[in-house]
Amino acid sequence: MTSAFALVACIEPGALEPQSLLLFESVRRFGGAVIGDAELHAFSPRPHGGLRASTCARLEQLGVVHHSSHLNRTGLTYGSANRVYAAAWAERHLEVDLLCVLDSDTLFLAEPTALLLGADDSFGARPVDTKGSCSVGPGDVFEPYWSELSRLAGVSVEEVGWLRTTVDDVRVRASYNGGLMVCRPELGVLGRAAELFGTSVERGLTPRKEPIDFVTGTGRVDPNASLWWGSSQAVMSVALAALGHGVVELPSAYNVPIHLADRLPVPDRPVHVHYHSIWDELAQADAPSIAPLHARAEVSEWLVDAIDRYGHLRVTG
Repeated sequence: MTSAFALVACIEPGALEPQSLLLFESVRRFGGAVIGDAELHAFSPRPHGGLRASTCARLEQLGVVHHSSHLNRTGLTYGSANRVYAAAWAERHLEVDLLCVLDSDTLFLAEPTALLLGADDSFGARPVDTKGSCSVGPGDVFEPYWSELSRLAGVSVEEVGWLRTTVDDVRVRASYNGGLMVCRPELGVLGRAAELFGTSVERGLTPRKEPIDFVTGTGRVDPNASLWWGSSQAVMSVALAALGHGVVELPSAYNVPIHLADRLPVPDRPVHVHYHSIWDELAQADAPSIAPLHARAEVSEWLVDAIDRYGHLRVTG
């Protein structure tokens, strides 16, 4: 029997445990008729020492199916590769009408009605926040990467299309934020993206040639992993172009980058937020303020309690 909706996120020992639990809690509490009763799947795609017993117990309480299987065999420390392979497995094996793939450091604050794609729609997501590893076209330092990736997929880089980033308003070759994606599994977009990512790994094709230093929701990024930053989103864009599928741009209340709230005001009624490393500031505050989220009283109370319960989400290093 085919279910209407399934949501997928990755979980590994460490910071992803409380983050994923918080995400799944938010789905059950605020997902409404759209996803409140949806199938929830947590993936551990790399070998690890195992999740804490308390984490496993909470996953079971929330009705989350935990998949611990060696899906990501790249050997990379680039964590987003986990999402690529988990999504491809889910697309192939879960019998659902719509599949939503999420970063673990995200939350639902209201019922996400926009995730209900129209009958003729294939894929929904938000544009990337900033230029990052995107290309503005010929002459850009990242253009050779995008061109070669497109060639490997059998398309011209011009077929990838264009969009404007949401925060710094730069016109770039189309790239969509991986923190929230919804698609129709039968179209095979996620599997095609995983194949393309695997090929790029085999050929050592990275967006960057030199490492960069930055921090994410799970801590400081390993130098080698930083070389790959942005590649999981790039392969998705190129896979969409290769298969000829368009993208529905989700409303600005979705995948809201609250770590950049000083550059992009948070919508009055956010539905889904992407907090990245901002949790570090909340966890360390004596009186954490979530006022910028414009959340309903019920949501605010839950979040304040969650900050107390999951204070060890704190990023260090």
